[in-house]
Amino acid sequence: MRQQSNQFVANMDEWIELAVMSNADDLVGLNIRQMLNSKLANDGAIMPKYSPAYAKRKGFSDPNLYLKGDFQADMDISVTKDKYNITSLDFKTPFLTKRYTEKIFGIAPSNQKEAQRLNDHKLVSLYAKWLEQ
Repeated sequence: MRQQSNQFVANMDEWIELAVMSNADDLVGLNIRQMLNSKLANDGAIMPKYSPAYAKRKGFSDPNLYLKGDFQADMDISVTKDKYNITSLDFKTPFLTKRYTEKIFGIAPSNQKEAQRLNDHKLVSLYAKWLEQ
């Protein structure tokens, strides 16, 4: 069992990547909820506010980056050795990141505990399965 545990720990980067990718929908969901609440990945407000005309049409002035849902539906996550990156494959992404910064993507400090909980839970599950082999 100790040998198996040491093998697991030796490949921790790969296990973390698998855990994150297994939680991709939930992690992207955290990012989407931030956007819908007009929050950036640093917990700041998405700025600038909508123009008066567009705010009148939408019924609010704080940007939530949602019109029909295509931008959020095309969001995806990738993992590198040190971190994970969230982006959207939607054609509006370059426009939105230019207007509102790259900080529209990512998990805000206020959601880090939830992201950690999700990933820790999956990592424990993967570890338990590894030990059963």
